[in-house]
Amino acid sequence: MVTVVCDATKISVLLDQASQCPTVKNIVKIGPPVSDEEKSKGDKFNVNVINFSELEVRLIHLYLIINGLVDAGSEINCCLFAKNTKNLPLMT
Repeated sequence: MVTVVCDATKISVLLDQASQCPTVKNIVKIGPPVSDEEKSKGDKFNVNVINFSELEVRLIHLYLIINGLVDAGSEINCCLFAKNTKNLPLMT
């Protein structure tokens, strides 16, 4: 399984070529949110398309679960990092 990280200018090219790249299973888009069109093109070829900011929130949530700071069923609406806290996330 391959994950590709790209900016908004390259995602359409990657999605147009997805049928020729069967090992690509995830595309992480840096920039504006993933559009419905991009999501649907990805779904057509079984490629998960996600925005980088959404990935960050998911990773922070996973970190909090692994470290026993929140329950697995909890939701995070927004995460902030404060200076001088050794990069511990603060939930708002």
